[in-house]
Amino acid sequence: MTDNSHADNEPSPDTTPTGPEAPSKPKSGRWLRIALVVSLAFNLLFVGFAGTRAYMHHSGRHHAAGQLGQVMSETRRFIWSLPRERRHELKDLALESREAFRSERENIEEAMRVLAETMAADDFTEESLNAALLELENRAGGLVSRGGETLSLLLLSLSDEERHDLSERMLTRLD
Repeated sequence: MTDNSHADNEPSPDTTPTGPEAPSKPKSGRWLRIALVVSLAFNLLFVGFAGTRAYMHHSGRHHAAGQLGQVMSETRRFIWSLPRERRHELKDLALESREAFRSERENIEEAMRVLAETMAADDFTEESLNAALLELENRAGGLVSRGGETLSLLLLSLSDEERHDLSERMLTRLD
């Protein structure tokens, strides 16, 4: 008799399962790609944030943007303290600027993407960095301008009494 024990351990090519019984291919490659894309997105976000913060800090422009943000934040808190009807009137006025804000944010995201690509480029230079940062600053300035316009509309829509109350709140906060 011939020893077929070794041959019995190996599956023959015509007995390999096919169809629904076939083993599925591992999906680790798909998840790895998803993880890499998510990681890249976070890295681009971080690089854009870090680059913007560094530029704003060194240019001294962070103070103006921060102060406008404080004024808008105080205005928002004040509006929430108003009666519901009045609050809805002012909210509707602010919502009219929503699309313009969205467009400005998209412009900033594009400038952040350019900054990240500039930083990753093999031919990275100080000039290319400064150009990307200047573009980011210009686009961020558009958002700040849009915020100022919206704030102006809101403040002009306040009654004399409301405007004085908001003014007192702001002065109290600054002291």
